[in-house]
Amino acid sequence: MKKSFTLIELLIVVLIVGILATVALPQYTKVVEKAKWAEAVSMLGSIRQMCLLYYAEHSFYPNASAYTTINVDLEPTYSPVGDWLLLDVPAPDAGRYCYAIHNQNDVATWGRCAFAYYEKDGVPGWVGDPGDPYLEIDYNGDFHDQRGAPAF
Repeated sequence: MKKSFTLIELLIVVLIVGILATVALPQYTKVVEKAKWAEAVSMLGSIRQMCLLYYAEHSFYPNASAYTTINVDLEPTYSPVGDWLLLDVPAPDAGRYCYAIHNQNDVATWGRCAFAYYEKDGVPGWVGDPGDPYLEIDYNGDFHDQRGAPAF
C-alpha cells in the first residue's frame, strides 16, 4: 500500500508557508530599504571628506552661490538649487537618492555639511515632497535623521 499525503495535510502545509511568507516579506523590504539608506550614508561620508579637503585647500567650505556660473560636464552633475549645491547622481530607475551640500549659513549656524534624500519621481529637487525622509551629516561626522529616515 502506497503512503501519501492527504489533501488536508497539503492544505495545512500551504497555509503555514503562506503565513510565514506574510510575516517575512515586510521584514525583508525593511532590510532592503535600510541597505539602500546605508549606501546614502556612505556617500554622505565621502561628500563630507571632499568638503573637508576643499576647506583645507581654499580655507572656506564649498558654497552653492560659487557654482552658479560654472558649467560642469561630469557625472554626477552639479547644479545650485536654492542655497544648496545639488549633486545629482543618476540611477537606472525612477527613484534615486539625491545629495546636496549645505550653504555657508547652515555651516556657520549648525555645522551641517550635506544631506541625502530619496527622490521618488526621478525629478531632482529639494526635499520637495513634504514628508520625504532625509539624512544630514555634520562636518564633525554626526548624522541626523529627519522625517522618519533610519537612524545611523
